[in-house]
Amino acid sequence: MSEQRDIKLQNFTPTTLKMLRPQIEAGLKELGDRLGIDFKAGNASYDIATAHFKLEMTLVGDVEGKSPEQIRDIKLRAEFEKYSVLFGLTSEDFGREITLQGDTFAIIGVNPKAPKNGYLGRSSNGTVYKLRSLDVESELKKAA
Repeated sequence: MSEQRDIKLQNFTPTTLKMLRPQIEAGLKELGDRLGIDFKAGNASYDIATAHFKLEMTLVGDVEGKSPEQIRDIKLRAEFEKYSVLFGLTSEDFGREITLQGDTFAIIGVNPKAPKNGYLGRSSNGTVYKLRSLDVESELKKAA
């Protein structure tokens, strides 16, 4: 068994952040398991003396009688309502079904940062896909 030595970092670099990320995530997983929270270390930024990781926390398990799937859907709906107007949609369009290449999808999300694949759709088997904006918008116009 190899013994792990402590290393004193001299500065932050992409290499040191890559080395730190799994250790940070392991510590967060241990804490999350105890508290019922899923932690994700997101994008990092740094300069020579400081570094920052974006931290996302999601409650897991049964929250106020809601399953993890229900919590995810609540979050998706809130995001949809926030950004739907940017896509010419209304909050009532959440869950609206469209057909693309013979498959039926319920629109469950929009992403203004992804103009080419700006929609999320749930297939009939429950899988969530990123959908091409041009395809979705074309189908929405047909149905209008």
